[in-house]
Amino acid sequence: MMIPADIRALCEARPGHIYQADNSAATSCLATLGIDPATEFHAFFSTFVIANMYPTHSRDTLAPVADSAGDPQPGIAFAWEVWGIPDRFVAMTSLEGEGGYFYDKATGNIVDFELAHRADFVAGDRRILGETVFDFLRWYLGDDAEPRGYAAP
Repeated sequence: MMIPADIRALCEARPGHIYQADNSAATSCLATLGIDPATEFHAFFSTFVIANMYPTHSRDTLAPVADSAGDPQPGIAFAWEVWGIPDRFVAMTSLEGEGGYFYDKATGNIVDFELAHRADFVAGDRRILGETVFDFLRWYLGDDAEPRGYAAP
């Protein structure tokens, strides 16, 4: 999957080292999670240093999908095991603030989540932040984006 030039430019505008020197931990973790290598999610999380992808306007920061050993970040399993989030959703944030963003493996959408709305989320009422990962990133890293998800009026 090729990363579009505008997404690369948005990422390259972030401070620090933005490209992973060794993506083996991320690639291994993505395989463990069942993420197709042909997806935008796989391309983004196996290419960039996620810790340096600060949002311009969002309340949530992205978290790497894998730790240095290639294991999924703790928020992923926590969401499935403690909150009962279906395993088709992969946490993209730490979820430490009782909310965050999920990648939907079934649709490719990025969706917003707040613990206060967990029952609605599990029942299928979801707030889409991006139809695709790249659509989400254009909003998340963009300069003049309107609030989406639960932050929207």
